[in-house]
Amino acid sequence: MKELAALAVLTMPLLAILCIGGLAGFAGWAAGRRVSGAKKKWTASLATALAVVMVFTWDEIVGRMYFHYLCETEGGLRVRKQTGLPASLWNADGTQVFFPPRHDPSDEIFQRRLEFRADIKTTYPFNITGYSDQLTERATGTLLGSYAWFLYFGGWLSNATALHTTATSCHGYGTTKYEDFIKHVLVPEAIRR
Repeated sequence: MKELAALAVLTMPLLAILCIGGLAGFAGWAAGRRVSGAKKKWTASLATALAVVMVFTWDEIVGRMYFHYLCETEGGLRVRKQTGLPASLWNADGTQVFFPPRHDPSDEIFQRRLEFRADIKTTYPFNITGYSDQLTERATGTLLGSYAWFLYFGGWLSNATALHTTATSCHGYGTTKYEDFIKHVLVPEAIRR
């Protein structure tokens, strides 16, 4: 019985395509029968078939467009103001002393001078999750910089028929991106802009 269930799960995307395609084909055929003239029949059939397919896939198309819009307009690194740190926090070659192996800036810097906040927002119905990291000065509340990136998990059809849902990302985030974000905002006091 487990093998039959596994087979049904694995064939779900193919079944969805066949069912939607069959329904679209039938609707197109039925619409074509209602009009006269070869050109009108083809136009009515094609328009009806596309309308049926769009009922099932509109969120995939619009969601991907909105995802790319968010990536272009709100994603990536935004440095509003650089802040200088004392010379004791920098090596002679200009590299930072304050990155321990766990890749978080030392508590001394963040506890007294800076505040790091992370935000997560999900956009429905498009299934887009946005992440934003912000670095502010504690004393003034001034936003120094932000880094935003997004994950798009696809439309309902791909999520309902897939065995494992994957996401598309833009401005992906990892240890290197995190260090780059901090390095663009925190600089030695002598070169602050």
